[in-house]
Amino acid sequence: MQLTQPFSTEGIPLSNPIPAGWYNATITGGEICVTKAGNGEYIKTKFTILGPSQEGRVLFQNYNIRNPSTEAERIGHQQFAALLRAIGKKGVRDTDELLGASCMINVVIKPAKDAYPEVNDIKGYKATEGAIPASIPKQAVIEGTVPANSPPPWVKQ
Repeated sequence: MQLTQPFSTEGIPLSNPIPAGWYNATITGGEICVTKAGNGEYIKTKFTILGPSQEGRVLFQNYNIRNPSTEAERIGHQQFAALLRAIGKKGVRDTDELLGASCMINVVIKPAKDAYPEVNDIKGYKATEGAIPASIPKQAVIEGTVPANSPPPWVKQ
């Protein structure tokens, strides 16, 4: 299909990776995709940075959920489980359940390789400070029956 107007790369800067570090981010997209080979599936998530800097920048992360390589699948499951724990969820049935969830993401820079430039990658997650663990109903915190800063039940006191 023909474009309604010509498009040129002139005057448009390349998108550089953001500096490595921890960023507060929210999940603004999620979908299940089929691998190029057609023999697996992955969850593709879109994170929008909230701060403390780089606000509005977007990062994508994929999690193998079904793959012929058991190692790739195991790693994908571990990474996705780490994300779910950070956003206070024990599980999901639909990628829409991820939307709007926030957490801290540990962004690293993968060095340039072959013809590909350096890019960002997400290597870790942690709950946003002040987030309510999934095991404590948010309504209980709102009503004041559970203090907002109480530790999760699995933490030994």
